[in-house]
Amino acid sequence: MALIKPFKGIRYNKKYSKEMDNLTAPPYDVISEEEQIELHNIHPYNIVRLEYGLTYHTDNELNNRYTRAANYLDSWLKNGVLVQDDNPSIYIYQQAFSIDGKQIIRTGFISLVKIEEFSKGIILPHEYTLSKPKADRLDLMRACKANFSQIFSLYNDTNYKISSILNEFTKQQPDIEFKDRSNIINRLWPVSDKQTIDSIQQAFVNKQLFIADGHHRYETALQFRDEMRSITGLDDGKQPFDYVMMMMVAMEDPGLVILPTHRIVSNIENVNRNELLNEMKEYFNITPIDKSFIMDAIRQHESDEMPYFIYYDGENCNALQLKNWIYAQKSLLNKPEAYWKLDISILHALIISKMLGISAEDAAQQRYISYTRDIKDALKAVDSGQAKFAFLVRPTKVEQVKAVALAGEKMPQKSTYFYPKLLTGLVIYKF
Repeated sequence: MALIKPFKGIRYNKKYSKEMDNLTAPPYDVISEEEQIELHNIHPYNIVRLEYGLTYHTDNELNNRYTRAANYLDSWLKNGVLVQDDNPSIYIYQQAFSIDGKQIIRTGFISLVKIEEFSKGIILPHEYTLSKPKADRLDLMRACKANFSQIFSLYNDTNYKISSILNEFTKQQPDIEFKDRSNIINRLWPVSDKQTIDSIQQAFVNKQLFIADGHHRYETALQFRDEMRSITGLDDGKQPFDYVMMMMVAMEDPGLVILPTHRIVSNIENVNRNELLNEMKEYFNITPIDKSFIMDAIRQHESDEMPYFIYYDGENCNALQLKNWIYAQKSLLNKPEAYWKLDISILHALIISKMLGISAEDAAQQRYISYTRDIKDALKAVDSGQAKFAFLVRPTKVEQVKAVALAGEKMPQKSTYFYPKLLTGLVIYKF
């Protein structure tokens, strides 16, 4: 079972409640260099100073982004910028947003979760991680002994037991409500009622958690826990470092949205457009389409079982649909069915790897591939000559994320983009 636990969250002083849009930030891994500077300048107490501080050429072992984050945290606590709640709580977190004019609400809750090895099957990943981001997060955790952002996880709630509990509280006035810089409305309700928390904890008996976003942070928390157990000799599983802060959302939540991440291929030499298209014909049914109708084409095929994506090379715009599952099975012999039935898996196996010669390591390091969620950006990159090809994909489904995780497999990089991202700075866990 996933063991969840309330905690005394650290939050911004209520006197800053009208400035929350300038105090919070997106997750560190989606912040560009320009946005990082902007967030530093927008408010002297923006959470980015703790979560993703600037680096300087004068940095050294005694003065760097991690030591500065620790100093800011200590100072803000002493000066009352940040205040710890009096009672252990869970924090219901709701985001209201729109996509294509449709109003959507996603609701979940933030609590502590006991850290478990993936091998136990209690908390499951679906994506690979890279060493560099984990080293960065580990240095920050060592310096600050805190989680500034919450890992985003999913759970099954087929009987809507947990959702019904949360929905009763969301009928009340939230403790915090504000519109962020992306025009997303964020609401937070602290819940310290013991009976409610007990009910949610009991409902999690025999539940698994599937990491949606935050794989690097979770693996870092696991490594830090093991470090602290070695240093302190305390391995009873009851220490503050045995837990990590998570936001949990039901897979059945109507506001759970995954957006596609398109592939842009650059710097590939000696690949002929027409020869590539002819090679694709062996595996795919190919239908020429007008590039102005790409979005419509993707929407029309969202529910198709067979993998489907669109190829654009500046001259040709074609829809590709796999002819037969046998091609996927043969190209991914050692992978479970849940994996070889993914659009992204087939795109990488049959075209990006087999036909273009781009290895999984190349893709992970973005040597020849870049990623975008905006179809217009992908097309523009090809039209401008900055890229050679663009592959436009359908969004991965939530049930596919679950199936791949349960099969003990991990998806290719950038297979999912859960939208919107959770804000950093609503609640902090200090251990």
